[in-house]
Amino acid sequence: MKHKFSTISLAITLSYAAFPAFAAPMAEIVQHRSSQFATIDQVSVGDDTYAKINQGGGTYNDSSIMQSNTGGTTSADVLQRGNSNSAFVQQEDGSDSRVTIKQQASSGSSDNNYATAYQNGWSHTATINQDSYGSAGNYANISQTGSYNEATVNQTEANIADVTQNGHYLTALVTQMGENTADVTQSGYAHTANIYQSGGRISPNTASVNQTAGVASVGNITQTGYAHNATISQN
Repeated sequence: MKHKFSTISLAITLSYAAFPAFAAPMAEIVQHRSSQFATIDQVSVGDDTYAKINQGGGTYNDSSIMQSNTGGTTSADVLQRGNSNSAFVQQEDGSDSRVTIKQQASSGSSDNNYATAYQNGWSHTATINQDSYGSAGNYANISQTGSYNEATVNQTEANIADVTQNGHYLTALVTQMGENTADVTQSGYAHTANIYQSGGRISPNTASVNQTAGVASVGNITQTGYAHNATISQN
């Protein structure tokens, strides 16, 4: 991470052999200080795989969850409270997997956080919430490959959301309040992209939807306030 002082690192690696056939693989890490690292790696551990990282306070914390070859339903939750935190979740293969990343504050704002969710497969859902009141300088990125996937980003002021989806029957929803930037790129057909932006009293909001090979695709941008920028491209 950004600083080298007083760090604590925890890592959990799980494989199929660690669980009997009837058990649902589950891993959880809880940390409550600054400058901490947490990693969960779950490989070929079967259906109903679950991973959770809770970094309950402080700054400059780092979370990483990697789940691959799970063969079915996989869930990952990351909760980070404070500022300047980083979260990364990667889910490979399988179907009906879920990612939720929350970077929020117990009170006040939660600023300068970075969240990335990557999913490869189908019927996945990914949600990133960076929506504590007045939070700024946050970056949310969701990348999904496969069909029937859903991506959702919620942010407050002066943040950036980037959603990239490749496949068919994809859905993206970005909701932002005040002076934000949102980009949604969808490749394939039969997609739906919705961007909702409000506020922007000092700087305008900027929103773009780019849908390629977009047969039966729908793009919608709704902005309230003034001096906003909006672009929808369907090729």
